[in-house]
Amino acid sequence: MTMKASGRAAALASAAALSCALSGPSLADDTCIPVKFDPGSTSAVVSGAVPPENRADPAPIPACYTIAVGEGQRARVRLLSGENVAITVPGVSDMSEAIDFTTRRGTYRLELFQLFPAPAEAPFEMRVEVLP
Repeated sequence: MTMKASGRAAALASAAALSCALSGPSLADDTCIPVKFDPGSTSAVVSGAVPPENRADPAPIPACYTIAVGEGQRARVRLLSGENVAITVPGVSDMSEAIDFTTRRGTYRLELFQLFPAPAEAPFEMRVEVLP
């Protein structure tokens, strides 16, 4: 393969990766916690806290959960409690208290973060529902 063809292949691979990241379920990394549903249940409640702002590292550190879903399911994610907290589902919706969407087969990240950076943790409770 020539250098020109190699560069073109790399550019196409980068574009394909970006397209996948922006258009559907994202790849979950090991820092996210899988949401566990009781057998036969379609919903679960998750409690946690969004970490405080770290001035040494200005990139926000979200609390991160994942849901594995099938094609065409209905997912609903809602904050039940929490001040200064918002939910983002990459490729679906950003900065919201409630997100409803029809799924594609894969694993979605549910990221919770502080709307306004603060020096203290921001506790929250979130309901996650996945319907057939």
